[in-house]
Amino acid sequence: MEKRATTGVILVGAGQSTRMTGIDKVFAPLGNIPILLHSLLQFQNHPAIDYISLILGQHNVDQGRHLVEENALSKVCSVTVGGPRRQDSVRIGLSQLPITNLIIVHDVARPLVEAELISRGLKAVLATGVATAVLPVPDTLKSVDSDGLLEPNIINRTTFRLIQTPQIFRRAILENAHNIIEDTMTDDVTMSELIGFKTSSFEGSRLNFKITVPQDLMMARALIQSTANS
Repeated sequence: MEKRATTGVILVGAGQSTRMTGIDKVFAPLGNIPILLHSLLQFQNHPAIDYISLILGQHNVDQGRHLVEENALSKVCSVTVGGPRRQDSVRIGLSQLPITNLIIVHDVARPLVEAELISRGLKAVLATGVATAVLPVPDTLKSVDSDGLLEPNIINRTTFRLIQTPQIFRRAILENAHNIIEDTMTDDVTMSELIGFKTSSFEGSRLNFKITVPQDLMMARALIQSTANS
């Protein structure tokens, strides 16, 4: 029997929640548990995951450590304070993981990640060594000029995709990208592409949206409630 790849997760939640009007979204209640615990439980319970490195802010790292201990999350190998940029936090998280074949990077702010989505990513990464969840663009795309007026062109949306996490990498690729790229980047896939690697895509999920503003949290709570009542 072929031995499966070992897999570590970097769960990134070190942001300041600046658009949440004073709410610490990492620990905001969603259903009966904090937002953070949703993602932690999905990765803890997934049979292909071996280790989890949790990255939080200085203001809530102790709360995170207590949450991990209270829920006996045995796969969490470290709970660490992140850096000033997202990529700094990912680099710190990577340094805290034992040696693994694959690395998953996921945002705490996407708490409704599903086991099936994780499994699709672990399959997709085998093609190129880099993979990300994507969604088709459902709405009409148009460009806007400097005065805020719509340009007359309509952009062909069929070739565009919305990028989500999880993003999955062969470990050496992610390490090389973080060792080489110093400019600020919005995600790790972009960094790996800049050093020459192609990215495989796999089907994301509309449920796997990012909680950025209070209205997103309201939608997530409505989804959790509707699931509980169904």
